Amino acid sequence: MMTNTATQIANLMMNNGKTAADMTHAVKVLGNGSMQQGFARIGSYFTKEAAIAAAKGLAKGRIQGGVVGVIGTVAAGGIIAYFVNKNKQKADHEEEGRRILQVMVEKASEDVGEPEENAEVIFSGGNSTENSDSKE
Repeated sequence: MMTNTATQIANLMMNNGKTAADMTHAVKVLGNGSMQQGFARIGSYFTKEAAIAAAKGLAKGRIQGGVVGVIGTVAAGGIIAYFVNKNKQKADHEEEGRRILQVMVEKASEDVGEPEENAEVIFSGGNSTENSDSKE
């Protein structure tokens, strides 16, 4: 974070609506007649400003904030991928069920003849019974 003075200097250099002649004249004055020295002076000021901010821990905070942002993005991406995968598994499972149902309905409607005499019939409860003729 820049100091208030540094922020004002940056705003003045970028957003003041002044002509190039006005700005270059100010830079020349800052450099005691040399635009090159004027730009060097401004650059030196902002370099020191960055060093002061780093000493205050602002740069460290920005790095930590960036790391937290990256970790948060990765975590969010992982969560999204998990739910997408879960939904795909559900959709695949449902599709498999539809295929099984379709085959069962198609094949059940075909005439396959009578069941064998001693065939087991499995009910939904898991109980099995033999043909009623064999029980008696």
